[in-house]
Amino acid sequence: MVQTAPTAADPFATLDATAQAELVRSGQTSATELVEAAIARIEATNGALNAVTHKLYDQARRHAAGAPGAGPFAGVPFLIKDLLSMAGDPNTMGCRALASAVASESSPYAAALDAAGLVVVGRTNTPEFGLIDTTEPKLFGPTHNPWDLARSPAGSSGGAGAAVAAGMTPMAHASDGGGSIRLPACNNGVFGLKPSRGRNRSAGMPPPAFGLPAIGVDHALTRSVRDSALLLSLTEDPETPLGRLGLVRDPLARPLRIGLVRVGTGGQRAVAEVDDAALSTARLCESLGHHVEETVWPFSGPAVLDAFLDTCDVLLSPVLRHLPKPLGDHATDLPFETLFERVVDNVAYTPVFNVAGTPAMSVPLNWSAGGLPIGSQFAARVGGEATLLGLAYQLEAARPWAGRWAPHSYPAVAGRP
Repeated sequence: MVQTAPTAADPFATLDATAQAELVRSGQTSATELVEAAIARIEATNGALNAVTHKLYDQARRHAAGAPGAGPFAGVPFLIKDLLSMAGDPNTMGCRALASAVASESSPYAAALDAAGLVVVGRTNTPEFGLIDTTEPKLFGPTHNPWDLARSPAGSSGGAGAAVAAGMTPMAHASDGGGSIRLPACNNGVFGLKPSRGRNRSAGMPPPAFGLPAIGVDHALTRSVRDSALLLSLTEDPETPLGRLGLVRDPLARPLRIGLVRVGTGGQRAVAEVDDAALSTARLCESLGHHVEETVWPFSGPAVLDAFLDTCDVLLSPVLRHLPKPLGDHATDLPFETLFERVVDNVAYTPVFNVAGTPAMSVPLNWSAGGLPIGSQFAARVGGEATLLGLAYQLEAARPWAGRWAPHSYPAVAGRP
């Protein structure tokens, strides 16, 4: 399960996006070399995982050869979830009715990704319109979890989560309307931050009807905290009402008051191994000097949740109630009542933060006895991404995950005889 050294065939496979960009910037490698290596990794692993649905290799090669600009991530290969519009690229949204759809324009968020210097090598699998907690669309078939091919990578950014966990690219675009960044981060053992509502540029998706605010936000799944922090600084809206965040570089330098929530919104705790993981994370936080106290949801509306975050700095909880589910357990051809019940039961900790508009993250700090990743969720008040990222840097240093590679990841596969 653990592979820390780059393979002889691909010295970039275990590097994060920041490190890959530095190699290009310093002249030690080229964007073309990074792109060709990423293509080789996709070809080596995607047959088993089905994470990438559209291979945009030719345009990626042209982009890399033509100099990808001076952005901080110039030359770094990247994958786009098949919900985000990028002019001229497929945009099926995982739906059979849109199987031949091509985007006519790029959203402001997509334009920011391009300005960052990222080179798009493909698009990742997503359930129809991103509406469920697994990635098993009828159009492309299921994405498999690289930790166990019989299990779900979660959703709706399941293709992105599996791709990053497999080492196809060091990070990948993802979006979150109820947990869709945090759930795949949890199931695939990678880092996933959901920004506050209003933090980033518009991704072009229309808001819900009836004058309600949009609950979906865009960001990425990454293998390192610094990649997530840098990308967020490059995509945030310069006119955000939250005030500019900028680049968060350093671990926290102060203790936090952390509220531990073990009971989900359905009134039940997570299964034993997941609950134990939350307790393990709580102990880790205490060892870092933070004060952790068990609490419960303060429910009577999102405003109450924001007020509750005045009594503590951060909430800690599981991400999902269950370990990664077997593929088919949340299949969309199940009776609606059965499927709805299973989804609501599983995502008992994440949607509330979309409704409230607060930032939240899944951090890969624990693994089950059977070798499956278990993420821990942290949430802060609206605009509190700096607190979360500062805490994430601490946790990353205290319990590193960069050297953990799934059995069906490229470093593991390439290292086999």
